[in-house]
Amino acid sequence: MSKKLKILMVAPQFYPMTGGYEIAALRLSRALVQRGHTVEVVTEQRNKKWKKYEVLDGVIINRIFSVYKKKIHQLSFNSSLISFLLVRGRKFDVFHLHQYGLTSAIVILVAKLMKKKVVLKTTSTGSMGIMNVFNDYKVKNMLEKSFYGIDGFIATSKSAVNEIKKIGISQDKIFMIPNGVDENIFIPLSLEEKIAIREKLKLNRDVFTAIYCGRLSNAKNPLGVIDAWKKVLDKIPSAILLIVGDGEEKEKFLEKIKKYKLNENIIFWGLQENTVKYYQVSDIFLLPSKMEGLSNAMLEALSCGLPVVSTKVSGSIDILEQYNSGKIVNIDDMESFADEIIYLYYNRKERILMGKNARKFISDNISLSSVAEKTEKLYFKLLFD
Repeated sequence: MSKKLKILMVAPQFYPMTGGYEIAALRLSRALVQRGHTVEVVTEQRNKKWKKYEVLDGVIINRIFSVYKKKIHQLSFNSSLISFLLVRGRKFDVFHLHQYGLTSAIVILVAKLMKKKVVLKTTSTGSMGIMNVFNDYKVKNMLEKSFYGIDGFIATSKSAVNEIKKIGISQDKIFMIPNGVDENIFIPLSLEEKIAIREKLKLNRDVFTAIYCGRLSNAKNPLGVIDAWKKVLDKIPSAILLIVGDGEEKEKFLEKIKKYKLNENIIFWGLQENTVKYYQVSDIFLLPSKMEGLSNAMLEALSCGLPVVSTKVSGSIDILEQYNSGKIVNIDDMESFADEIIYLYYNRKERILMGKNARKFISDNISLSSVAEKTEKLYFKLLFD
C-alpha cells in the first residue's frame, strides 16, 4: 500500500536521552520516515537547554513543558500533553505509545474521543511490565481498563505477549515485533580490523575481552557482573571487561571494582554516543540483568557477531538458545554466569559459531528495515482492514 501516514510517537523520554526504549523509538521513527511517512514525536523538555522543536533525520521532535521534580513531574507533563493533543492531535492517523502508565491512559482517552487508532509498545516485563504498571495508583482498576481502548499491542518477546494476555487482551490485538538494529552499522569486523581498533583504544590485541554495555542501575545488575568477573579472573587472569554506560549505581560500581582490586581487568569507558567500536573489539557480550524487555544492547552485540552470556530475562529466552547464539543462566546466579564465560573462552570454535549464528539471526529477523515494514503493516491493518 502506497498511502503515506502521519504518525505521532508519544514517548515521554526521548532523544537526547539514551535509554533502551528511547533508542528503539528513535530508530523506528527514522526508519518510518525513510519509508515516506511523516513522523512527529511528543516528549518532555526535561532540560531547558533542549530545543522545544527540532527535526532530526526527518523526525519532527516536539518537546513540551514539564517540571522534572517529584510530585509535579507527571502532572506538569500530562497537562502539557493534553493541551498538545487537543490542539494538534486530529492531524495524525495513528498514536503510537512508547510508555504505559497514567500518560498512556490519557492518550487512549483523547484518541478515542478523536476516533484515532492507538498502538502501544510494551517496553519491559516483570515488575516493570504491563501487569504491574498501575500498582501505585488508587484507581488501579479504572486505569487498567483503559488498555481495552488500545487497537494494537506491540510485544518484543513471548514473555511480553503472555503478560498482555493476562490483563485480558485477546491474541488478535497482539503483534510480535522486535526492536530493530541497523545491521549496516553494527557489523562484525575481520581479525585485522578488530586488532587495528584494539590498538587505537590501547587494548591488548590478543587478550580475551568481554563487554557490558548498558545503564548502571539495579535492574541491569552491574554489581553482579563484577562478582562474576572476579571468578572469571581466577581462571583467565589476563581477561579484560569493557564497561560502557552510566547510571545511578556508578559510584557503587567503581567502589566495588576498587575493593576487589580489579582496575587492571575492568576498563570503564562511561557513557558513549557511538558504541559500535566497543562491541567490535570484544569477544563476547554480557547481559546480567534482573529484568528486560528486549535489550537493544544485546541486539547490537548480536549484530556485531558476538555470542552472549545472559540471565534468563525476556528476549534472551526467545533468542539465545533457539538460535544457538549464547548461554543463559538463572537471574542473580553470577557463579553460573562466570562459568559460562569461562566455558566460551575455552571453547573457541563454539564461540565463533555462536557469533556467526548471532549475525545471521539479526540479518534474517531484526534488521531495522524489516521491523519498520512490520510496524507499517500493523498501522495499515488497523486503519484500513
